[in-house]
Amino acid sequence: MDYISNIEKMREMVREHDLLRSEVEAFFDLSVDLLAVATTEGYFIRLNRGWNEALGWSEEELMSKPFIEFVHPEDVAATLKTSEDASKGLVTNFRNRYLTKSGDYVTLDWRSKIDWARGVIFASARVISEEKSDGQDEASE
Repeated sequence: MDYISNIEKMREMVREHDLLRSEVEAFFDLSVDLLAVATTEGYFIRLNRGWNEALGWSEEELMSKPFIEFVHPEDVAATLKTSEDASKGLVTNFRNRYLTKSGDYVTLDWRSKIDWARGVIFASARVISEEKSDGQDEASE
């Protein structure tokens, strides 16, 4: 192969990579579920739009402190226990309550997996119920 052919192949590979990346970005942002990538130290590093829509927090607000701080105090121990189970490299499924910007909680149904080689947690969550701050479930009102 000559030099020009190699350059053209490299350009095509870059175009294909850029196309694939834009497709992944589109699916990430279109998901109705809450998608997240977090560090194994406990901070979000990537969130889709669903987080803001479901919880009211901006991406910056959610990334500014450890994600465990948004978990309902009664659910922290079980959430941390699940993290221990996930550390074994298994896909974990769990539920917890997450604080919204309004002070209410939503119950999230989670699925997550830790990628130790990259030091990240991949997670998706779905809102399954909402609780008003006075303890009343929205469905019972």
